[in-house]
Amino acid sequence: MLHMGITPESVTVPSIEFTSLVAKHGVPYYMKIDIEGADHLCLHGIAKIPSLPKYVSFESEVPAPFEFVSNIRQLASLGYGGFKIVDQSLVPAGIQS
Repeated sequence: MLHMGITPESVTVPSIEFTSLVAKHGVPYYMKIDIEGADHLCLHGIAKIPSLPKYVSFESEVPAPFEFVSNIRQLASLGYGGFKIVDQSLVPAGIQS
């Protein structure tokens, strides 16, 4: 299917489990998770590593409140006690938090 003058093509990319990534490179100080609808998979992997990142961020879609609450509970169960929720629709264009 042609879309905007471009014919899409399938590309296979290698993947790595979060625990293997940490074993290879160490525990990050700050971890931003952005796996489009699969952030919870990485959040569950945090419980399997030897120490926790100091800071963790993830995205959540408004239509998925149960997933958001589940992710917060997962982090709380690991010992994270402070949370900041940012509605990115209110952040001016070009500025990211």
